[in-house]
Amino acid sequence: MIAWRSTRYPRFLPAVLSGAFLAQLELLAACGASTPRAAGPFAGDAKNATYTVEGGAIALQNGAAAAPGGDLSLTDAGLELDLNGDGVTDKVVVLAKSGETSTTMYLAALLSGEGKYTAVPAVPLGHEIVVKSLVMGKSDGIRVELLVPDPKAEDKTRPSKKVTKQFELTGGALRDITPDEPTE
Repeated sequence: MIAWRSTRYPRFLPAVLSGAFLAQLELLAACGASTPRAAGPFAGDAKNATYTVEGGAIALQNGAAAAPGGDLSLTDAGLELDLNGDGVTDKVVVLAKSGETSTTMYLAALLSGEGKYTAVPAVPLGHEIVVKSLVMGKSDGIRVELLVPDPKAEDKTRPSKKVTKQFELTGGALRDITPDEPTE
């Protein structure tokens, strides 16, 4: 059975989390899907963490590092939450990799546990984009609000089109669950 604590609706939830709804949550948990939850402050140091980007481990020092193909840096976008449902605060961040001709943004996560953290492999968000915000979704994991280049705009290279992508942690990896047509 899934234990889900809420400080916002402590008396209301036991009545809601019953029957078919609870069975669906248990099925999601059994399949390895996790439901993000609000949590306290992240105990790790995201600026001095090691991230997995494009299959390689890259250790940041004070938020930056030289990496194969360009410099990697930690952006200001971040979200602290219990991503994997273990009751400990994790951190989701956006990394920027600056190459010779473009900058690629990545979504990455640090999962906390037993005094250390585990880096979840970073997933690319896109080239030459602007990350507007990271938001914990109610039932759809992490929502990343972006500005991307609009092929219909006069300046096709300038990020101007609003797009929202959705990600979830499944089997120890961030998975893009954005519908075929990203929401605008």
